[in-house]
Amino acid sequence: MENSIKRFNRGMVAVSFGLFGSLALWLAITQAVDPPYLNVGFTGSWVISCLAIYLLLKYAVKRPAGKSLSWGEAMVGSTIIFALMFWIYGVVPHLWITFSDSELAWRSSRALGGPTLPAWISSDGQQLLEWALPFNLNYQILRDVVAVVIYVIALVGNVALFLIWQKRGLPVPDEPEETSKYGRPLIEQNTEPTSA
Repeated sequence: MENSIKRFNRGMVAVSFGLFGSLALWLAITQAVDPPYLNVGFTGSWVISCLAIYLLLKYAVKRPAGKSLSWGEAMVGSTIIFALMFWIYGVVPHLWITFSDSELAWRSSRALGGPTLPAWISSDGQQLLEWALPFNLNYQILRDVVAVVIYVIALVGNVALFLIWQKRGLPVPDEPEETSKYGRPLIEQNTEPTSA
């Protein structure tokens, strides 16, 4: 279980850096907004989500697997999980959409073009996506794609947390038996010749 939690925490940190890093990189390339590219509401909600999940995993390590729940413990636990899911599936995407609409101005009226191409590629100052794609995109599409990515990250994390919680307390399996290339366990071959 410890390895699962470590992998989950590493994945959570990697996804966080990937999301915020790619956002900062895109904003730096397109020069749409001045640094630091962060919004307090969206960034704070993401950090609160990560801290709440970290605390939940710490509790999962401490709680024995077979211990029975009282009615009060079940109500408190379900309220905490409901609040966490409301926060992750409701507040975080809402603050992303608010941030992208207001501060980034990612609306349908603004064309998504990317960085301006050098003069040796396009002499009329076209942008990368206008030059490369045969159709037009706007920033509202990119905003909605990022919101969908947030939901997918939350859903995958949700399933992973369920699996971690359900598998807590299970014994760690020993090394698996050697198997053939067909998946069957290998048996020792009799090296003595058989008499007929």
